[in-house]
Amino acid sequence: MDIAIVGAGMAGLSAGWWLRREGHRVLVFERHYKPGGRMNSRRKAGLVVDHGDRFIARNSPVLRELIVDCGLHGETRPIERPIYTVQPDGSFLETREQAIDTDRLTFPDGMLTLPEALRRSMGGFYSIGVTAVERDEVLGKFIVRSEPPLRNAETQVDAVVFACAAPEAFKVSKPIHALLNAPFLERLAKVEYTRCLTFIAALEQVQTPEVFYGLVLPRETSSILMWIAFEDRKCKGREVEGYSSLVAHGTPEASERFWKLDEEPILGKLYAEARRIVPELPAKWRWARVKHWEVAHLKDPKAFVSPVEFPVSPEGVGVVFCGDYCVGHGVEAAAQSGREAADRLLRKLQGGGAS
Repeated sequence: MDIAIVGAGMAGLSAGWWLRREGHRVLVFERHYKPGGRMNSRRKAGLVVDHGDRFIARNSPVLRELIVDCGLHGETRPIERPIYTVQPDGSFLETREQAIDTDRLTFPDGMLTLPEALRRSMGGFYSIGVTAVERDEVLGKFIVRSEPPLRNAETQVDAVVFACAAPEAFKVSKPIHALLNAPFLERLAKVEYTRCLTFIAALEQVQTPEVFYGLVLPRETSSILMWIAFEDRKCKGREVEGYSSLVAHGTPEASERFWKLDEEPILGKLYAEARRIVPELPAKWRWARVKHWEVAHLKDPKAFVSPVEFPVSPEGVGVVFCGDYCVGHGVEAAAQSGREAADRLLRKLQGGGAS
């Protein structure tokens, strides 16, 4: 069967992987030019900066199977430096419960390594935004509308996996809402996200008294940043002689406040706060960028839409949804959500019950 996956974050890639293994043809649509969603990296001049999810849990069975099947098992590395929480007085406190240790893994070439491998293995990946999904009852097919159209023609599929963020999934699926269960749609419509601005920079080599990988910044420490990390200290293979690579995430409140500013003012505000926290940072960067995350974290964790508690659609309707709003934040949860969505869809296609 032909199955459309709307969204190529880890939930969509995971769902597509399992469906393809079962012999189905998957067409993955992603409005950005590369896959991964928040599992993303920037690579430039030998530097690698993970500016979304930072690591993979070694004990995640779904991710472990994906990594092995993609031939990446030998590529993973433990993160070698600690994380500290910065106290309001400027002192560092080691964050044991969040400490980076051998149970947390990354890739020397960035977290994007796994999404790129999954994309290559599936073949049917299109950097095209989906505008609507409709149902043609005469054909018994779903019609995927995209901009631009795929191959300048209608895309007809037998089933659809919505793996994009909740607001986009609600909007794109609107033409088929009559086929979906009302309680699920009511919950889906309530899911909201925070925004996040992320500062990424290459600096002259920075030496700090505490040799850390990352810093957690509680609200009482900073109202502008919530995370700072030296990505070149993350694992072997990330070091570039003479350079340090920095990433800093803005708080939801500061990100909302600065969202519409031009890039230079945003960079200036975020970097000034980073220098206040880490005085050893140089006065100016070699190059820097700001990343806008329109969809960062769930505003209300209680807004979860469990497809088990709120079934998506009646039996016979080949539609499933997956993503962080179904299971929780993090790359492990996203991959698990995609696997579960694939299983639900396979049961539906085989006549085994509603999703």
